[in-house]
Amino acid sequence: MPGRVENKVAFITGAARGQGRSHAIRLAHEGADIIAVDLCEAVPSVNRFYPGATEADLAETARAVEALDRRIVAEPVDVSNAVLFLASDEARYVTGTELKIDAGYTVR
Repeated sequence: MPGRVENKVAFITGAARGQGRSHAIRLAHEGADIIAVDLCEAVPSVNRFYPGATEADLAETARAVEALDRRIVAEPVDVSNAVLFLASDEARYVTGTELKIDAGYTVR
């Protein structure tokens, strides 16, 4: 349903491939701009079953979203530090919002 999330920003973890990539593309198709993050490293406890995503995988997600004429910031990020990324200048490029962070807490 194009336009369903028009003028919204979706924050997607694990966006380099698989479900994360498909969600990024679907939400972009429906009008959202995207903040896409992924660890882009192997996780030893999982790697023997499913190899880690790469920065090239994340770049492919970005190209797919941009092909839909939507804005995207795609960065390799440890999700445990995601709130710091959301407060960055790059995230503000997409969201138009500056989040103020103080001692690990979001201040509104």
